[in-house]
Amino acid sequence: MPEELGSPEPYEYTIRSKKGEEQYSFETASGTPYICYFLNIPGFFDDYPSMEVDVVTFGLSLLRESKNFFVEKHDPRIKATVFSILLSAIEVYPERPMLVMYDTQDGRQRSRKITFARWYNECCKLVSKKVTRITISGASMSSADRFDMMMLVPNTCSELEQIKITAMEIKDDLISKGYPPSLECRIECK
Repeated sequence: MPEELGSPEPYEYTIRSKKGEEQYSFETASGTPYICYFLNIPGFFDDYPSMEVDVVTFGLSLLRESKNFFVEKHDPRIKATVFSILLSAIEVYPERPMLVMYDTQDGRQRSRKITFARWYNECCKLVSKKVTRITISGASMSSADRFDMMMLVPNTCSELEQIKITAMEIKDDLISKGYPPSLECRIECK
């Protein structure tokens, strides 16, 4: 992460590769362990053959809450660490779409989506990259829970137009399977 931004230093992290998954582990100053991961899921879009793109799934998970977890939940070094990890991934795979799904267990997926989208956009500005954000969200069929997924596609990706079409197909397919018609699919270029 560039020092001239006046950002805090990222936490040190370790990298493990295992079965198509890159895992980045780090621990905060109070001992709260996190893991970031990039997971290759071949066949994730098998029902949509038009989307034969190399999509990676990104995740950030809290492994265990420390006793000071709520005090540090806005720890700027966590953001700096995620930035550092995202920047390295963007540099290694500059055209690769990234799928992000959010934990919905505690009802905070909207906050997670907004925070991650903001972080990703800030990272892209650092490397002068324009990205199309495709979000699909709606209520679950089985309960009042909501689900959110977001795909971030570099505007230089040769499959961008096909990915946009496929996102609308996914939305229509979910509605035809009984999801509420309030299902939303937004495509924004940032």
